Amino acid sequence: MVVHKQLGGTIVNKKIIIIVIALIIIASGVYVAWIFQRSLFGGGEDCLSKNNALVVIYRYAQPAKETFQFISYVLSEVIRSNSSNSINIQFTLCYMDFHSIPADIRQELETRFDFYPIFVLNSADLDIAKAPVLDTLFDRLGNSIYVPKYVPLKELYYITLNYLLQNYNQAYLTEVNGVYALIATLQRPATNTSVNPIVGSPDARFYIYIYEDVYCPVCALLYQNTLPKLWNMVNNGTAALVLKNFIVHPQAYSAQQYLTAVFLKTGNSSLVVEVMKSVYDKLLQDLRQNKTPSIDIRAIVTEKLGHEVDVQGYATPASNVIESDGWEAFNYLILGTPGIVVWDNENGVGLVIVGFISAEDIVKVMDFLAKLD
Repeated sequence: MVVHKQLGGTIVNKKIIIIVIALIIIASGVYVAWIFQRSLFGGGEDCLSKNNALVVIYRYAQPAKETFQFISYVLSEVIRSNSSNSINIQFTLCYMDFHSIPADIRQELETRFDFYPIFVLNSADLDIAKAPVLDTLFDRLGNSIYVPKYVPLKELYYITLNYLLQNYNQAYLTEVNGVYALIATLQRPATNTSVNPIVGSPDARFYIYIYEDVYCPVCALLYQNTLPKLWNMVNNGTAALVLKNFIVHPQAYSAQQYLTAVFLKTGNSSLVVEVMKSVYDKLLQDLRQNKTPSIDIRAIVTEKLGHEVDVQGYATPASNVIESDGWEAFNYLILGTPGIVVWDNENGVGLVIVGFISAEDIVKVMDFLAKLD
């Protein structure tokens, strides 16, 4: 399911560039249909020596070619429009491994970004005076290298991915062993045992963060088909599950708030997992019977414990947790539920995935992360 959420908080808003990007994406269906039938992607050489190049810089995971072809097109159109047609550049798209770029640029990127892939523009033909949008989106290094600013890059990715998801049912920037993902991240999600349920050993090498809400049918399939095959890894201390809130279905809020309040009071992670299993069983049963799903979260909690939990005084703290989890998911470019971050505590890197994923593919991701230098 796609999440529709206004950009706000620390995210740049009311910028004309975002409106321009959104309009171009909406109007570009014919072009997108064309690029998803083609694979126009150069690489393997020093892209930074090419004029008018959009250089995709990846770290760990390979970039998704078609998505960056689209982003290249969008940026060309934004710059052309913003310059009143005086700058009309079709960027050559190519890619470089992070460790193969010059040391000075690599050091600059390391101080700026905690996620990959990213991109830079290399062009001697761009002119900020003619296209002031360049100053909104980029910082210039030297005469010709344009490095995206952190927040506008996140905005561009989010809008692009959301459009592609809604119109083509695919949204990814990278790929690992056949598993499509949003980004590789160097920033571990917040992990607080007093706020979010953690099932498994806190010392586990891998943390699997799940962003969910109680009315998410794909989350239900994840619980029924994927998690049972991972319990051995949880029980032997290889992996731990960390449950997070991400409200995509508005009707889920009150149930999610109550269950979060129950956890804040009891600290019972196993209870939350068992409740979610029952919730999702009921959700799928209702859907299979063509019924409107209805979840009585209080009744399920009471049944599991044998008594009702008094959560008076926990409503506001629970709402704060839900809001924090939601913005965290948003920061990882998670567009809907389930959102998943597979994190390797030893190598300090994770992969962000949206949608259903099999246990076999999660293991593939773990194996990939474990082999990183």
